[in-house]
Amino acid sequence: MRHAAHIVAIAWLAVLVGCGKSAGTGDAKLRKARAQELVANLARADYGSARTNFNMIMRFGLTEAALKKTWEGLQEQTGKFVKTTWTRETVHSGYNVVFVGCAFEKTTMKTKVVFAPGDRVTGLFFQPWTREWKAPYYVDESKFEEREVTFGDPEWQVEGTLTVPTDSPDAPVIMLVHGSGPHDRDQTIGPNKPFKDLAWGLASKGVAVLRYEKRTKAYQAKLAQSVVFTTKEETVDDAVLAVQFLSSKGYSNRVFLAGHSLGGHLAPRIADATDQLSGVIVLAGNARPLEELIVEQMEYVAKIRGKDISEQMEGMRLEVHRIKGLGANDRIRREVILGAPISYWLDLKDYRPIERAAKLKLPMLFLQGSRDYQVTGKDFELWQQGMKHRENVSFQMLENLNHLLISGEGKSEPIEYQNSGHVDQSVITAIVSWIEADRGN
Repeated sequence: MRHAAHIVAIAWLAVLVGCGKSAGTGDAKLRKARAQELVANLARADYGSARTNFNMIMRFGLTEAALKKTWEGLQEQTGKFVKTTWTRETVHSGYNVVFVGCAFEKTTMKTKVVFAPGDRVTGLFFQPWTREWKAPYYVDESKFEEREVTFGDPEWQVEGTLTVPTDSPDAPVIMLVHGSGPHDRDQTIGPNKPFKDLAWGLASKGVAVLRYEKRTKAYQAKLAQSVVFTTKEETVDDAVLAVQFLSSKGYSNRVFLAGHSLGGHLAPRIADATDQLSGVIVLAGNARPLEELIVEQMEYVAKIRGKDISEQMEGMRLEVHRIKGLGANDRIRREVILGAPISYWLDLKDYRPIERAAKLKLPMLFLQGSRDYQVTGKDFELWQQGMKHRENVSFQMLENLNHLLISGEGKSEPIEYQNSGHVDQSVITAIVSWIEADRGN
C-alpha cells in the first residue's frame, strides 16, 4: 500500500537486470575504470558510449533514449553535474559493485554500477549520498540519557526512544508525531534526522522527548493487507497510546504533543482523543486538505524547474475532483487515489482541523518556516484566523527555515532534503520558552 505524502517524492531510477553472480572475479581496476568512464560519458551527454560496457540484458532493458531521459531528469533535481569525487568497490548481494561519488550543483550523489561476470555492467543506480549523522552544535550530550521503550497495542506494538534530562526529575515531556509516509523514530529524510535533532536539542535544555517508529514503517507489509486504512490507523491510535504510556511513567500533567506536517494537521484530533495532554505544538502543520497541497507542491516544483507539466496537472486535478466527490458508499471500493485508499480520503474529508483546534482549551504553539513550500504561509494564516478568539495560542514564523525546519537560502526544493543539515536552534528556543512560560517558570 502506498500512502499520500506531503513531500513530492524524488524518484531515482534503479535498473538491475543480469544473470549470475560475479563477486571476487574479474579485474577490480578495470571495473573502476569502466564505472568512471560511464559517468564521464553521461556528463558529456554521450549516451551511446555510456552503454558500451552494458551486458546484453542491460542494453535491452535500458535504451539510449531511456538513459538520456534518466540523466537529464536527475539533473533537473540535482543541478548540473560538476565532477566525480571518489571511487570505491565493494561486494553486495554477491555482485561486484563500484560506487562513484558525484558532485552536482545542488547536492552530492553516488552512482552505483553493478557488474556481472566478465565485468560487464548489469545494474545502474543513482542514489543520495547519505553522510553519517552528527549531533547539532547546540546539543550537550552530558545533560541527557536515552532509554529504549515499548508500548501500545500488542498487535501493533510500538518501539521508541525516550530521551531524558539527567538533572531534571520533573521535566516536561514532548511526544513527537510524524508527518505522512513510513517514517522511523528519527523521521529520517536523506541524511537528516529532524526528530533526533529535536530530541537531543530539547533534552539539552531540560525537556524530555519521546520519539517512536511509525506504524506504517514498522508494519508496512501487514498494513498493506488492511481493507480499511485511515489516519486513525496510521497516526492517531499510536499517538494516543504514547500519551497514555508517558502518563503511566509519571509524566502526568506535563505531557505535550508536537506534530510535524501531517502530525500537526492531526494534532487537534489526537488532543480530542485524550485528556492527558498539557499542550499542543504544531510544527509546519497544514490547515488545508492534503490533496490540495499535493497539487500546489507539484505546481511549485515544476515552476522552479521551468517545466511545463500542464498535462500531468490536468490529470492531478481530475484525481482531486474524484476525492472531493467521494461519499460513504465509496468506502468499500478497494481503489487507490493519489497513493492512498478511498477510506483514507473519506476519513480526511470530514476532518476540520481549524474547527477542532478552535474548540480546544489547551495551550497551543504554531511554528512555521518561511521557506516551506510544502506547508506554506497560507496554512499559517488560516490557523491564525481560526484561533484569533483564543488567548492561550502563540504563533511564530521562523525565517529561512524549510519544511524540515532546517535553515537555508533561496527557494526551497526537494533536492535540498538530500543535503545534511539540522533543525535550527530557533525551533528549540521557541519550544522551550513557550513551555517554560506555560508552566510559569
